[in-house]
Parts: sequence; C-alpha cells; structure tokens
Amino acid sequence: MNLTGLPNRLAFCEKLQARLLEKMTQPSLCSLMLLSVDTLLHDGVETHDSVLRDVLFSEIGKRFLHFTKEKFGIAARYGITEFAFFPITRGPVSFGPENAKLMALELVALLEQPLILNDGMSLAARVAVGISPVPCKGQSLETLLEAADMALHDAKEKPCNRYSFYERLTQEEEERQRALLQDVKQAIQNKTFSLVYQPVVDAQTGEINGFEALSRWSGSRHGPLSIERLIGLIEFSGQGSEFDFWVLETACKAAVDWPSHLWVAVNMMASRFSQPHVAERILAVLSHAGLDPGRLQIEVTEMLDLRPDPAVYHAFQLLDQQGVRLVLDDFGTGFSALSYLRLFPFSKIKLDTIFVQDLFQDSRSAAIVRNTIELAVDLGIAVTAEGVSSLEHYRFLQAQGCNEVQGYFLGRPCPAEDLVWDPLPLCSFTQV
Repeated sequence: MNLTGLPNRLAFCEKLQARLLEKMTQPSLCSLMLLSVDTLLHDGVETHDSVLRDVLFSEIGKRFLHFTKEKFGIAARYGITEFAFFPITRGPVSFGPENAKLMALELVALLEQPLILNDGMSLAARVAVGISPVPCKGQSLETLLEAADMALHDAKEKPCNRYSFYERLTQEEEERQRALLQDVKQAIQNKTFSLVYQPVVDAQTGEINGFEALSRWSGSRHGPLSIERLIGLIEFSGQGSEFDFWVLETACKAAVDWPSHLWVAVNMMASRFSQPHVAERILAVLSHAGLDPGRLQIEVTEMLDLRPDPAVYHAFQLLDQQGVRLVLDDFGTGFSALSYLRLFPFSKIKLDTIFVQDLFQDSRSAAIVRNTIELAVDLGIAVTAEGVSSLEHYRFLQAQGCNEVQGYFLGRPCPAEDLVWDPLPLCSFTQV
C-alpha cells in the first residue's frame, strides 16, 4: 500500500498473472486498463507542487477504491503517476470493447472531477486511459502490459476523449511503434546507448560508497522516453539479455578507473539467472574488464520472474562465493520478498522509491521503512533507500539507522567523466 491506499505494481502483476492463468478462454472477455495522471491543475493552472500532488493522489486513491468495489476488479497504483485496473467478470459474461470504452470514460470522469480544498481552491487532474483486450488463454503478461502501455501513449496525445484501444491504434501509430521497436533493436546492436552513474551515499558519514549505472538513449528521433518504457521495449525486442551484458561490461570498464574502495551497481532482470552459465558469463566480463568481483553489485529486478530452480541457485551461489554482492531491488513492492531473502544469498535490499516518497503522507509507508531497516539489521544485511529527494527524507532515514541513501537530493546521475568522489557534507544537513 502507499499514499493512495492501493496495492502497488508488483502486487497487481502477481494478481493479474494469476487471473491470466485461470479461465480466460473467450475473446475479449476482459480488458486491462492503464491510466496516467499526466497533468495536475491548481485552480485551472498547471502545477508541479509535490504537496498538492500528494493531496490529489490520496483523493484519487479513495475514488479508485470505491470504483473497484462497485465494479469488481483489481486496481493498483502502477507507477508514480499511473494506475491500473482490470475488471473481473463472473461466469460467461462478455466484456467487449464497448463495455471497456464506457468504463474508461466513467473512470476519466470520476478521476478528473475537481477536489475542492478547505480554502475554496480546487485541484484537478487530466487523465488518459490505454486499453488492451485479453484475447485468449495463455496471453503473456508482458505482452498485455506492453500493449496497454502503447495504447496509453496514444491516448495521451489526444486533445479529448483521451482513451485508446491497442487493437484500434491507427495505421500511423502502428507504424510509429514498429519504427520505435526497430530503432531500439538497432541501438542495441550498434551500442548507441550510454550510461550515467548516480551516487549511493553512506547515510551516517556522507561518504560515497559507489555508483549505480543507469542507461540512457540520447539522440533518439522519438523524443524522450521513460526508462520504464525503454526497458520494456528492450525486453519486447528479445534483446534484453544482450543489453544487460552490454551495461555490465561498460560499467565494469568505467569502474576500473575509480578509487578502489568504490563499487558499481548494475541492474539485471531476475529471468537472466535461469539462463545457462549466466554466472560464468558475468565473471568472465569482470575478468576481461580487470575489475575485482567485490566491486560489483548486481541489483536483481522484476522479481516475479525469479524461480527457485537449480540454475538460479547455482548462479547466485557462484557469484556470492566470488565476492559479487547480490541486491534485492524494489523491496516491499511484492508479497514474496521475504521468501527471496530466505532462499537466496542477498547481501543488501533496496527499499522502493514509493515508500520513501510517501514517508510523511502515509503512516504505513513510514512503518514499512522502519520495519525494513530493523529487518535488515536482524538479518545482517544492508539496506539502501531510493528516492531521497529532500532533507526531511534524509534526516528520517539517518535517524532510523539506514545504511545507504540514493536520490536527487544526494546527487543526480552523470556521465563517468564527470563523477566526483568527495564525501557529501551530510554533517551540516542536520544543522540546517
């Protein structure tokens, strides 16, 4: 749960995956809807005020919960500004495109209804909806989410009636999507992506412990793309593994030139560890780059795909024995995180951004942060809090005994040639 009172993305995906494996046997039996709140209006004027955003999103969460109970379905806060809804039909009841359209319009009207504040001012949102029908049993979760995301992107560009069906995208939009996917494939083959590095800081001393490598695609003719959409396209292209190892190799080569006490962290999807000889391949990259394995941290992402099979155990054990640190990413966003800590040799957990962002608006988020840090201490592992964007966030986490912090307040991602290693003057923060 978070500020909105809705389940998070990972919990939603777990429930949706279970539904897809059940009795989806009729065409267009249900539709997945992704919604985006892409504009916040304060008395009719666009604003980016984070406090006002939190007030409005809390109200949107209440409306969404009421809608979910009334219509019967699965709802979630899918991202920082995105929501998801999956209506559930009972028995052989059909839920075709017309039903989805009417429901989408009802949701837009409900969520765009202004919220009147105590001082008489109003807050309102501009909402878009992307709809992806579930055509048949066996529909891939990844394919369904990608289709809904493509439809949502199309809906955002409409001046009115901001909803779009994936199956009803215009020929021009289909061609644009094909061109985008082809350009992503070409960019991977030509290695035209770049990496930037964000500092991860010791919460107690201000020392920089290491850097997380983050991918960027500059020069794209398609305009700015969110990292989530970019990674989704890379996976959809079938070249996700090739991309992950390019990131690993590039980051390791960069880190060799850093002071020897600094490590580099790279993201790698959980599904990679089911592939044959993945650990040996990672160690070969380290050897070729000349980087000590103890200076590499692998943040395991998309934990829904982590399976407790022999190949995964072997990969994790070999990497752990060689000194590579394994990090459980996005901790707190799914129901299986504790079992992962029991089954696999993770030496660190990363607390998901959304809990840090909601620290002072939602008591449950604050409780999750406190309990996660206590759990990490009991297990003898480190915890890194992501999304630290203010002095207040930092002070709270420092007081709770958090090991490391990361976020724009502490340093923005930058190219390797612009990195600095000087400790941050965190001692002065507590005196402000």
